[in-house]
Amino acid sequence: MAEAIRALTQRVSDLDGLTRGWIHEDRYRTRSRRYRHLLLDPHILSVEEREQLLREAEAAGRLTAEEAAELDESDVLVRGRSRATGGEAFLVVEVSAKVDTDDVERAVERAEILRKARPEAEVIPVAAGPEIHPLAARAARDQGVWWLTDGRPYAPHEIPE
Repeated sequence: MAEAIRALTQRVSDLDGLTRGWIHEDRYRTRSRRYRHLLLDPHILSVEEREQLLREAEAAGRLTAEEAAELDESDVLVRGRSRATGGEAFLVVEVSAKVDTDDVERAVERAEILRKARPEAEVIPVAAGPEIHPLAARAARDQGVWWLTDGRPYAPHEIPE
């Protein structure tokens, strides 16, 4: 009986984490204002805009089908203008209720793919969510990933220990 209760408690905890993650993803997918501190004129790419970007990159030979599929799994892609140069810039955003090292790694890997697709653009990897695991914070600092929480961006060197 105790084992069944423990297993049920774990399952409820897992479902709670998934639900919180989906809620956060929805917030980051629908509110472009969250990104205005990172980009000028931020615009969250729609499904159709993502598809066009990926098709063009594949047709130009800059991405393989596998790379395009991986980039398409990004939680949020945002296009805007670089605050530094004014040129085209993108954010590759991975969202989680509690950012962990996997989120940071995915942001880095998918940002690298987007750089191949749009080599002329600035591409910034971002991990977004209300909390960040200490190991993820270290990984983000080391790998140049921004942390975005409730509209407050932390540059990699600003992420708290």
